[in-house]
Amino acid sequence: MFRNVTAGTASGLAMLAFPNVSIAMYVMWKAIEIIYFDLVKQGKIRTLPYGDLLLYTVSTGYVLWQIIIEPQAIRKGYLKFLLGLTGNRMSLLNRDLYEHFGYQSRLLFPYRPVLDTKYVTINPMLYQPISPL
Repeated sequence: MFRNVTAGTASGLAMLAFPNVSIAMYVMWKAIEIIYFDLVKQGKIRTLPYGDLLLYTVSTGYVLWQIIIEPQAIRKGYLKFLLGLTGNRMSLLNRDLYEHFGYQSRLLFPYRPVLDTKYVTINPMLYQPISPL
């Protein structure tokens, strides 16, 4: 436990001299992991069966949700990687649908698809004013 505290103190002091959000996030999650495994080792908490799979699923889903709803919140390098991974299709989503919920989804990708009215209907929320309650 003493080594963990010493390493945490040293890394915290280094972050004062060279602040970096990516490193800070990595260190924070590593600290949570170390504390969790220390508590398991001491017998204070039990391990969660398939907890690693659950954590991976939730975190991947969150990142994908963030790319769709507010892509400007993702680091540019990671966003570029994911756009390349999807063949740039993530930039072709109809983000107008999320603007009504207060998100700023169209800041990076202002794409608006041309829809054929034979196959789609227009959402009435797009052209009817909302009356106050």
